[in-house]
Amino acid sequence: MRHSGLDADGHVYVAVIKATKISGSILQGRVVHSHVFEGSLEHDIYVSNALIDMYANVCCLEDAHNIFERSSKLDVVTWNSFISGLLRHGYEEKALTYFQQMQLGGIQATAITFSCILKSCSNLMNRNQGMLIHMLVLEVGYDSDSCLFNTLLDFYLRCCSSCDALVMCRKCVNRNLVTWNIMVSGLVKQGDSDKALGCWADFLREGGNPDRISFLSSLKACGSLGALYEGRLIHAQILEIDLNTDTSIVNTLMDMYCGCGAIDDAYRVFVSLPKEDVVAWNVMMKGILQSGHSWDSLQLFRRMQLECFLPTGFSYVCAFNVIANFLGLILGKALHACVLAYSHIIDMQLRNALIDMYLKCDDLYGAHKFFNRSPQQDMATWNTMLAGFVEHDNAEQALELFGALFQAGLEPDRITIILILKVCTTIAALDEGKTIHAYVIDLGMESKTSIVNVIIDMYSKWESMDDSQCVFDKSHKRDVVTWSALMSGYAQQGEYKFVMNIYKTMDQEGVKPDAITLACILSAYCQVGEVKEAHGFLNKVSEISGVHLGIEHHNHLVDLLGRAGYLLESKQILDIMSHHPNSIGWSSLLAHCCTHGNIDLGKICLSRISETDEEYLTGLVLISNLYTESHD
Repeated sequence: MRHSGLDADGHVYVAVIKATKISGSILQGRVVHSHVFEGSLEHDIYVSNALIDMYANVCCLEDAHNIFERSSKLDVVTWNSFISGLLRHGYEEKALTYFQQMQLGGIQATAITFSCILKSCSNLMNRNQGMLIHMLVLEVGYDSDSCLFNTLLDFYLRCCSSCDALVMCRKCVNRNLVTWNIMVSGLVKQGDSDKALGCWADFLREGGNPDRISFLSSLKACGSLGALYEGRLIHAQILEIDLNTDTSIVNTLMDMYCGCGAIDDAYRVFVSLPKEDVVAWNVMMKGILQSGHSWDSLQLFRRMQLECFLPTGFSYVCAFNVIANFLGLILGKALHACVLAYSHIIDMQLRNALIDMYLKCDDLYGAHKFFNRSPQQDMATWNTMLAGFVEHDNAEQALELFGALFQAGLEPDRITIILILKVCTTIAALDEGKTIHAYVIDLGMESKTSIVNVIIDMYSKWESMDDSQCVFDKSHKRDVVTWSALMSGYAQQGEYKFVMNIYKTMDQEGVKPDAITLACILSAYCQVGEVKEAHGFLNKVSEISGVHLGIEHHNHLVDLLGRAGYLLESKQILDIMSHHPNSIGWSSLLAHCCTHGNIDLGKICLSRISETDEEYLTGLVLISNLYTESHD
């Protein structure tokens, strides 16, 4: 057209710019832009909008911004093009800033604008800002727009407000397939698989026709819940509409059956594949491994290679997990050598699996060596190595690694903090523990219950009950572990009244005790010799709370009765225990027989101890002392 001497108008340039956007060619886009500039059409609002949209699409945001700033007239399309470009390339904060400027400029937002801003809020997990946008949507009457409504549902689900999303979905009269897909997939991602299956059932009752996305989400829900019956019904639907050749659906089907523990069903799907892919092999290996058949998983890994499928990084992760379970260091090193030949598949997950394998095979040196040589390390890598030092009681290297983490410019996460606090607790590193506690407060992690529990336990084990109580009092979310950690500290110091008062408060707040709680209370009773109260309390609480009484609880009671001289009663408890009697209980009773001079019962205790082949020599020493004392 230009070669013919004809001048293109704005409509032509808009069409050409749109075509350039589709092609994704930056060079062509700049050429067209230069022609627009030559033709003095840059201030044509339709042309400038098309240019902004094109540059935003190919991530030339600076060029898009320059045109945006030079535009003499900005309409809602201009703002939408620029804001959507910012969102598309991960500039959510800037998108929100420009939306605010748009409002201040008096430009009325459209449904497209609101959808873009809600997606920004979703990506930022900014629930408060998103709720304000929702209010604006209601004010301008856009809530009936189906696309915008679906974006709102997605926002609430991604911001962990599944209840709000469910209420909105139930009230909506114009639900479509996209609505239900967003609900089911969103609930599955939030861990609400039971609610996801409820939505799936509602969708089917309304006569909905599921598509590929619907089946993928519902199968994931069944797998996470272990809902085998529902999973088989969905499988039947998939067969009816001939979707059983779709690779993603077949792999998800296998994963669902593995999640439900139906390995045979998963394997039948696997062997029925007309052509397996490497993902199918990986799904099958992972499922077999998780079902506890580790060796079978390794055999499948070998068969995969024999059938000329090149293992991926995840394939090797499964294999290393098996080797770690079997403590096969030689095999692990051989497989490590194979991995090095395919260095392109070594990702972060595989590196972490390798370190974990060396640690579980008790090769701390090998794990640390590989850790130091790794070119990339994420927090999972550091945590795996740190957990290895903790597991191998290597507190000094654990503390050194924790210091190195900061030097590497990383910030510890919840798991890191818990691990290092346990190290400080074990070696009674008071100064380091208090420093880390202060760091937890600076990070704003003191609201995390799991961290609070470890801090309380740390101070309790250091017999620093004032600090332990202070942390407990400041905690807003307390679970049974929080209460038990505090009670354990007071029990260790023989503070019987404190333990009982804490339990009463715990009971009033509706927190049910667990086995550790009962052990703490029994320990407190042992300290003060309250025999009848302990026996009555144990039976009453276990009956009300449904806590299973373990060997530890019976042993506490045996020790308590023995201290008070109730030797026959102690023996009766050990005789009628539903568990196999253990050497600790009988050794405890034998010690009390020595104290109270009961030789006959002492002989019985020694006989029972010998049956377990544990503590037998200790028992012989005790019974020898008993004979000696009886003849003095």
